[in-house]
Amino acid sequence: MELGDGPANFGQQGESGIRWRSHMVLIIYSNDPRFSLPLFWDSSSYSESSIESRSQHLWHSHASTSCRNFSASRYHKLSNLWDKPLTIMKRPASLLALLCTTLLTTLFAITLDTTFYNPNAPLLSTLLQTPTITPLNSLLYNSQTTNLASHGLHPHYQHLIASLPLLLGPSLPLLLTSPKQKSSHLTLLSALSGTAFLSCIPHQEPRFLLPAVPLILSSIHLPHSKTRTRYWLASWMIFNAGFGVLMGVYHQGGVVPVQIWLGQQKDVTANMNEVLWWRTYSPPIWLLDHNPIKTTDLMGIPFLSLQSKLRASFSANCDPTESVGLVAPYSSTALDELAGGDDELEMEELWRYSRHLNLDDLDFGEEGVWRTVNRVLGRRGLVVWRIRRKCTAPRGQIMQGDW
Repeated sequence: MELGDGPANFGQQGESGIRWRSHMVLIIYSNDPRFSLPLFWDSSSYSESSIESRSQHLWHSHASTSCRNFSASRYHKLSNLWDKPLTIMKRPASLLALLCTTLLTTLFAITLDTTFYNPNAPLLSTLLQTPTITPLNSLLYNSQTTNLASHGLHPHYQHLIASLPLLLGPSLPLLLTSPKQKSSHLTLLSALSGTAFLSCIPHQEPRFLLPAVPLILSSIHLPHSKTRTRYWLASWMIFNAGFGVLMGVYHQGGVVPVQIWLGQQKDVTANMNEVLWWRTYSPPIWLLDHNPIKTTDLMGIPFLSLQSKLRASFSANCDPTESVGLVAPYSSTALDELAGGDDELEMEELWRYSRHLNLDDLDFGEEGVWRTVNRVLGRRGLVVWRIRRKCTAPRGQIMQGDW
């Protein structure tokens, strides 16, 4: 291929590539049930002006002066390609096709979810009377503070001071210092407005802001100095490698190994009424490998509620062989009171997985930075406890204090 053919080939591939990316974004958003994703929708990335400016930047930054002069006529044809109207409002047939496709996709998703969550109910009557609309159910569930309290409540500034720095790392200073192009204003505004809306919800996790990451990264520019750019790229690679290990291996890393271990311990779990999981990710039931043990996810309920649930898991008549399993992070110091000497319950550690960090248990406001980091890192691990009841103790006594 001759150098002068660069812009022409880019134009031929660019149109199909742009359409392909647009459809891919629509497909990804339509198959994710999280209602918050449309908050980050950004149409400016596919506008004619941004396409033209990006194609010009790509060509002018990678071609020599002689090549640009040689291919001026072909590049003029490429510019004319972007000048054609691409908006669906000027093409009613395209708008009609989009609406029909959206309607069919929505009906298919509702039918699929309704069938999955109501397998024994008549499909047609259920669709007409009580259809399962997953994004709507998610929105209604997350609008109730009582529901979110089971997952953990956070201050409204959590995304600003913790989530965004955790996701952006070294690119956060560039967001504040790099010059902004006019074509990137809507992109950045879309990311920030979606983040602001999610900050109003009291339960906040960094993964909720994942749709904002590509929008923010596309709005920043690398430093003009080659030396500073090299330093920044080095810090970016170190940041991603470090957090890839931290979040991919250690953060809640014991959930799957512990569940596999429980599935293999049929003799140990034979006399257990159930296994309670506290302050962890939801355990995958299918990893139990046909072990009939009952699994209950308590999420992040308060410690007093955990104690009540443990006592309620035993039968009315005291049986010394009866037990209840408890899976909880070792960093949860509230369990020390229960393990140190409870009037009614006794705990026995069965197994521990050491490569487990509960980063959802950071409490800088109450404990301070150093004490929190020392507790979470120094007491890492996920522990399987066996809880038995002391038959000589009076029932109903609950320890004072809360998590």
